[in-house]
This record gives sequence, structure tokens and C-alpha cells, in this order.
Amino acid sequence: MCSHSIFVQALMQKSLKTYNWRRILWRGLVCGMLCMLAVFICIAVQIDDWSRDLTTNYAETHADAGDPRLRSLRLKAKPEEIRRIIAAFTRNNTGWELVDSQVSLDESHIKLIHITPIMRFVDDVQIILRASPSGTPPSSTRVDISSHSRVGKADLGQNPRNIYELHQALREQFAEWDLED
Repeated sequence: MCSHSIFVQALMQKSLKTYNWRRILWRGLVCGMLCMLAVFICIAVQIDDWSRDLTTNYAETHADAGDPRLRSLRLKAKPEEIRRIIAAFTRNNTGWELVDSQVSLDESHIKLIHITPIMRFVDDVQIILRASPSGTPPSSTRVDISSHSRVGKADLGQNPRNIYELHQALREQFAEWDLED
């Protein structure tokens, strides 16, 4: 009987250890799932357009874009002033870097890169400044921006956010003409 009770105690100890491991495993799985859910929610909150942001890795402005935040700008400023503001913007904002600036008679091309804060993904941003031709508002410049991710098939809305951020910085400095004028 004594050996039987030792055997039962050994079995109970073994099942107790197994029970503890199972409990630890389940707690770990639940914590892992909660962390994954938190990451998914953080990403989902930033997505503006589910049909676009999960399938496209670029964005660009157009005069007739469906999203008003992605329409080309016409600013009451000369291209030189806008280039100066963009250079200051890249110096004063983390994650932005001025790569190149080329000036010709009728337009200027500015190349920037934007590095996302957490994952450090790099987006190439190109800005084209076109001075107003004769017959349009004096000292106005049309601003077209494109942003393209270097990695991946989807940008989760980062490229449109790059454009929104640049638009906001330019609108804070300059008055805007309606493109229809």
C-alpha cells in the first residue's frame, strides 16, 4: 500500500507540473494574441481608404483628384520661395531629407525622402513646381507631388499622408489660388 501511495503522489506531481506548463502556455498564447490585436488596431486606425491603402504603394496629386487632399496646389508664391520653405521643412521635421533640387526655366524638381518612424521604411517624394504662365494669377506656382514606397506592395496610407503633410506645411506659409482660376 505504501508503494501505491508513492506512485499516486508521483502521478499527482507529474500532472501538476503538466497543468502548470499548460497554464503558462495558454497565458503566453493569450498575451501574444492580445499584442497582435493591439498592433492590428494601431494599423487599422491609420488606414483612410481600405481599397487603396492595402493594394497601392504610391500616391500623387492631380488637379481633378477624387480626394480633395490629393489635388494639386496653386500657391501665391514664386517657385524660389516654395523651394526655400520645403528646404526649411525638411530641416525642421524628423524623417524628412532633401536629396536633390533641379531648377529649369519653366519648372523645378525637388526630390525628398521620408523615413517612417517605427519601421524605418523609405518613401521617395518628388515635387514639381511650375511657375504660372502669362494670363494666370501673378506670382503663382502650381505644386504637384508624388510619393512612392521603395518596399512592399501596399503603403497602408503612408504615401498620401506624406502628401498631406507637405500640403499642410505649404498652406501654412502661402495663400492658395483655386486651380480653376
